[in-house]
Amino acid sequence: MHSPVDVQLWRLALLCLMGIFCNILFHIYTAFRAASSPSKLTGHIMDGLVAVLVLVSIAAAVFLANYGEIRLYIALAIVMGFIISEVLVGSIIYTLVYRCTRFVINGIVRAKHSLRSAYNSLRQKAHTLIGSIFEKNPPNNGNGA
Repeated sequence: MHSPVDVQLWRLALLCLMGIFCNILFHIYTAFRAASSPSKLTGHIMDGLVAVLVLVSIAAAVFLANYGEIRLYIALAIVMGFIISEVLVGSIIYTLVYRCTRFVINGIVRAKHSLRSAYNSLRQKAHTLIGSIFEKNPPNNGNGA
């Protein structure tokens, strides 16, 4: 049984959008990873989670669009969407996400530094105050002894 042309075009468009989604997700992930520079173990865990997310989303799109049928045009449509997205907005997305991530990370580092500085200042003043309250040598009574 053959599907009508409009259904086939709908399937092709959905799978092409899936390729665009995968490319955008790839650029967001690589920009975030480049900006945050995670440790080796954390990087491997993040790689695994992104791979699982992409594979599950592709599987869901294939089952939604084709009812689980695997055909050559599925791979072609996904690759076509990936390439279209790469050519049109790939570098823009990467640059934008990288700069935003660096901006947020730098803001967090500055806030952390400011809070640590304020905490150390308050702690020093509290120790001075407590030290003056519980001073071991009481002040003179004024009788010169």
